[in-house]
Amino acid sequence: IIQSHLDRFQNELKDKTERLGADHPDVAGTLVVIGLVYQHLVNDRKTAMEYHKEALRILEKEVQDGNESHEIIQSLAATLADTAYIHEANADYDHALDSFKQAEALLRAIDRPEEDHVLLASSLGSHRISRIA
Repeated sequence: IIQSHLDRFQNELKDKTERLGADHPDVAGTLVVIGLVYQHLVNDRKTAMEYHKEALRILEKEVQDGNESHEIIQSLAATLADTAYIHEANADYDHALDSFKQAEALLRAIDRPEEDHVLLASSLGSHRISRIA
């Protein structure tokens, strides 16, 4: 069943890339979903990281090009948090801490409420990693 979902998401990725272009934020969203499937359901952190990194590239480019909408910033922060969890699972604590801190800073810059789940996860992740590293 997981493979059928991955196939569907891969087809969606191909369609969005053809219609919108490879650097469109909607393409990044689909890349994140595929990355999450690999991260949490397939337990393939290496492949998950590849998808997350491509999504990060697109989202960071959006911000560099002047798109600082809350939606883009939130997506960027959530994807950074996803990569932080992968780094942490790989015992790469320096990169995990860096990614959590970046995510937290982005969300604080757009005044996300303290109960925002990504902000909480990033903040707690930073504290947890700080005690380990």
